[in-house]
Amino acid sequence: MEDVLLPLLIFGAPERHRDEITERLLPAAVAGSVGQRLAFAAVLAQQQISTREGAELRTLREAAARFGNEKDLAANAPTLHGIYAGLPKAIQETVEFSKDWRVQEQAREREQELEHKRWATEAARNYQAMNEQAMSESESESES
Repeated sequence: MEDVLLPLLIFGAPERHRDEITERLLPAAVAGSVGQRLAFAAVLAQQQISTREGAELRTLREAAARFGNEKDLAANAPTLHGIYAGLPKAIQETVEFSKDWRVQEQAREREQELEHKRWATEAARNYQAMNEQAMSESESESES
């Protein structure tokens, strides 16, 4: 029964999770003493943490280019700001915020205004079409 349980756990999981599940189960499956398996698990955990932190830092750097400063990041992207705040100061200093954040903020505001105008135009067209349809229906009824 035990021989079937491990493959069932791995291959019964969604495909996108299989690699991670296998990686987490690997230390338990490695031959050796408890101390050796624990050391192996610690090395894997450190690699996973480094990989995750690298991905978070890349995401943060990419996003920071769209914000003017730390306060702007905190106001508009609190989750990313939480990642930023958890970084050591030396790494925080490597994150570059946008120099032209005011221009980008103005562009965001213009895009929002355009979206509101598009929505209002579409709503007006729909309203006009409904009115025209109601008028044609009432004319059809009066002709009958």
